[in-house]
Amino acid sequence: DAHWLDAASSDVLEFVARRLEVEPIAILFAVRDGVDQSTVGAGLPEIVVSTLDHKASAQLLDATAPTLPGDLRERVLAEARGNPLALVELPRALAADGVADTGARDPLPLTARLERAFAARASGLTEDAKALLLVAALDSGGDLRRVLDAASQLKGRPLGPDDLAAAVAAELVTLDGEGIRFTHPLVRSALHHDASVLERHAAHAALATVYADDPDRSVWHRAAHLLEPDASVARELEEAAARAQRRGATADAAAALERAARLTATAGHRGRLLIRAAELEFELGHLETSLRLLHDARPLELDDRDRMHLAFLTETFGHRTWTGADRVATFVEIADELRAAGEVTQALNALLTIALRCWWANPDQELRDLVVATAKRLPVEANDPARLAILAHVDPVRTAGPVVEHISGTSLADASDPRTAFLLGTAAAAVWAPDLAVPLLASAIDGLRAQGRLGLVAQALVSQAWSAVHVANAQVATPAAEEAARLADETGQPRWAAAAKLAQATMAAERGDISQAEALAAEAEAVLLPIGANPLLALVQFARGRAAVAEGRYGDMYDQLRRIFDPGDT
Repeated sequence: DAHWLDAASSDVLEFVARRLEVEPIAILFAVRDGVDQSTVGAGLPEIVVSTLDHKASAQLLDATAPTLPGDLRERVLAEARGNPLALVELPRALAADGVADTGARDPLPLTARLERAFAARASGLTEDAKALLLVAALDSGGDLRRVLDAASQLKGRPLGPDDLAAAVAAELVTLDGEGIRFTHPLVRSALHHDASVLERHAAHAALATVYADDPDRSVWHRAAHLLEPDASVARELEEAAARAQRRGATADAAAALERAARLTATAGHRGRLLIRAAELEFELGHLETSLRLLHDARPLELDDRDRMHLAFLTETFGHRTWTGADRVATFVEIADELRAAGEVTQALNALLTIALRCWWANPDQELRDLVVATAKRLPVEANDPARLAILAHVDPVRTAGPVVEHISGTSLADASDPRTAFLLGTAAAAVWAPDLAVPLLASAIDGLRAQGRLGLVAQALVSQAWSAVHVANAQVATPAAEEAARLADETGQPRWAAAAKLAQATMAAERGDISQAEALAAEAEAVLLPIGANPLLALVQFARGRAAVAEGRYGDMYDQLRRIFDPGDT
């Protein structure tokens, strides 16, 4: 912090520094970017220290905060933007606040040291400039005109771009045409934390007014300054969440649902909103956030439908047990009740929730027929992607014909929506049409990745990897399986990670790397056995059987594969 030296001290130190060339002594001056170099360090050799790259940032973060949950780790890396102080201090601030996760719209908590580092440059600004910066910090749009209008409301007089000149000179913000941008994400967080609650509430109220023509932004700012439940704002947030989902903004939808839940006075409805938000957070790969939302919903007065949904999601996300098809009949009843109540989309989602479970759990034909009949009673088109996915997974043998017929006539342009491509791709994989599945899943992966739905990206990659295995396309199968295993681990989906590793094992066997194939199969088996996910053990035997074939051990191959068909075998 040599830029904070007074002139006399700086002169003395520089005088000494210039005379140390032959002495075993070094002096290092650390000076912040943007400081006039004529005032400190003049005439001394200079080394410009850049930010850390992503790899080095990740190494530093892992060394200082190895237990940071995956979704928070990615957020810290993104917001620190290579700043070593931020990478070290942000996890400490999170731990000090007892924060297990934080919403995408909420600023990260800062330590006093970070707050001083990033807010100090704003301390000498005028009150008008500070008001403008606070409004900009609370506004995610970066629209300069809106920021000026809202700050003018706060101060009761017109403010213009000239009032930001000192903030631009201090390198806090940049002005680009009609936009205002902070030079570092943590400047925004520091300004947020530096303001009082009343100052923040007033700024949010002003922003809600200037965004009156943009209902999504307006309701967020109205919700931000509320301290008590408000049914009207909660309802508008639900509507904003629905719009966000339609445009693929899953993170915005999840945040809106959680905020709506906090503003809802009715316990049952609050619980339902938290459960819906938890599902979306899981799609984004935020396992810790999902489990926290489900935990918050558990003590609330939920109806039987929501209580069952909560239990199923807790099992699915928690990964401690595997109940197979035990809960399928109950979910069918829930879906039928939803259909009768006119809630068709929720009924489809309820059946989708248990469809994959049916595919793996191998229920008896009577139960399959029950699910299929319920799906067919839903008032949706016969070729609705969700309906096709349900039929394909629940009864793949009997429904394969119509499912394949429809998917064969579907172009990638018709399946441009990532969710549609995902449903059709997984349906094709379920009825053993991997040639149709591979291109659909590739399209789905691109779209889901762009939407940040990394939890679903991991699942789509697993399906793509296995489909590519079955059409002998190593160029697709191997990288898809490798990324799927890594991403499934990072998003807290061990069963999907195990399935990905078994695809890797199969491809390793195909290329003759038998030791690698066995190591991956054993690693997956060690995950699946303790939780009782026995149906997935078929893939373990499949990988081992392929390895035996590759080495010409046909007797061993037979022994490995026949276990899949032995009713008395685990």
